[in-house]
Amino acid sequence: MNKGGKRHVRVYNATDRIEYIDIAKGILIIFVVLGHITTLPHILTYGMKAVITTFHMPAFFIINGMLTKAEKIQKTPVKQFLLNRSYRLLIPYVFFEIMGGLWQMLFMGRGSVNLRGILYGIFTIHCHVGADWFLPTIFFAEIGLFLLVKICSKKYFLLVSGICFMVAFLLTDITYLVACCRRILIALSFILIGFSCKKLFMKKNIAVGAVSGLLTISIAYMNGIVDLSARQFGNPLLYILGSLIGTYYVLSVSQCLFGTLAKLLGRIGRSSLTIMGTHQNLQVLFNVFCGSVYPLPLQILVCFATIPYEILMVNLCEKFVPFLVGIPLPVKRSKKSKRITQNERTQQN
Repeated sequence: MNKGGKRHVRVYNATDRIEYIDIAKGILIIFVVLGHITTLPHILTYGMKAVITTFHMPAFFIINGMLTKAEKIQKTPVKQFLLNRSYRLLIPYVFFEIMGGLWQMLFMGRGSVNLRGILYGIFTIHCHVGADWFLPTIFFAEIGLFLLVKICSKKYFLLVSGICFMVAFLLTDITYLVACCRRILIALSFILIGFSCKKLFMKKNIAVGAVSGLLTISIAYMNGIVDLSARQFGNPLLYILGSLIGTYYVLSVSQCLFGTLAKLLGRIGRSSLTIMGTHQNLQVLFNVFCGSVYPLPLQILVCFATIPYEILMVNLCEKFVPFLVGIPLPVKRSKKSKRITQNERTQQN
């Protein structure tokens, strides 16, 4: 607390990243990996998967809305916004799909996957890497938020969110295009909630956080396994409540962590996009040799094998092809601009 009674939010000085948000994303991407690795025959993995799926994907959308600033959107031209989001989301989407498709061609043979199929899947969002649906979904949902901020008052955002939820739940998957639109509408709804209620989600309260954890488990028990990708929501009301309460719980836990664990989760969170796009490639190997459903000891083995694999993939991608995984390239400054920046820092000191 400072003298005015306001709580300081820890940030990374270099990029103004909120530390506990990165920690939360680190926790969530671990849940994503566990959700894909775990298979259903064992009661422990079923229960864990039910809890994880209750909130793990909606939380990413809510956090996205929390980090969005209306003032910045108002000043951003449409062309610049589209270019920026394409660089951050669509280029990684294409890269991960091509890499995943080629990986499957190598280990599963051209009879299962071929180049034409990879390109078709990219343009139609029939993803060869299961988690990649998230990237075009959030891309189009962010376009929706961008347009709403430009043309609509923020006080109507929760109403728009409710309407989007209603339309998405009432529609049926007549075609795959409709299915994709349902995902986008739900993603936009959660982004609008995060945008409108960011102060509520950022408020730290240990007691409320503990209760929210218990409520999340209770909702998971009642609603079972849900899947936004497959449009499987169970009870729509429980789905929304579980998503909101579970997100608050993860954010509360993230604000209580510190030390080495916090640094580790924060590092994982900053690489969450790369992990999301690459972790299922390792599972392809296990599926080829062990089938898509395997016993609990083998599931544990896959979990441990994923750790060194992802360390390797994250370092390779971020070192050699950062522009393909959404990482901004460093801006080269002239000597004159460097002198000006140095003078500004001297003045501030």
